[in-house]
Amino acid sequence: MPNPNARSPVVIDTFTVSASIASVELTGMTSEYSTYQVYAGHVSGVTPHVVYRFQEGGTSNTNNIYNFNGVNLVSSTATVYDAYYSNESSGRIHSANVHDPVCTLTIYNSQDVSEYTYAKVDAIGRDGSGYAYHTNGCTTFKNNSVVDGIEIFDRSGNNLTAGEFILIGFK
Repeated sequence: MPNPNARSPVVIDTFTVSASIASVELTGMTSEYSTYQVYAGHVSGVTPHVVYRFQEGGTSNTNNIYNFNGVNLVSSTATVYDAYYSNESSGRIHSANVHDPVCTLTIYNSQDVSEYTYAKVDAIGRDGSGYAYHTNGCTTFKNNSVVDGIEIFDRSGNNLTAGEFILIGFK
């Protein structure tokens, strides 16, 4: 009989922002797991525009090799718009000025050097008027490498002031 716990999610790393910091690093990605997921909850900063970089050998890759394609849904204006950004130095979790976002970022192929690493984001927060702002999309990290961590930060260079971050592994 199959073991139902064999594919259960396992918490790899966690971090709670309790003081103003430049970035959060979650590490411990290995070949033991085939898929990873990052939960980021209630992230705050001066002008929140939360993005991420994958780490290789413990160092964040800052090269312009992140491509994002997705859709943003803005309830205050009943607007849906496509978002495409190529050759950026980071992946996107959501757009600028989205307050108190909650997101899941699912990471695929992070340990396969014959494939690019892909990340799927699903994030929701509030716009400046208090209405829901939702981002759903995917990022291609155009580098055939082993990814062993992720750095999360504010694209504008402002510090993060609050947030809960969890890295989970799936077999």
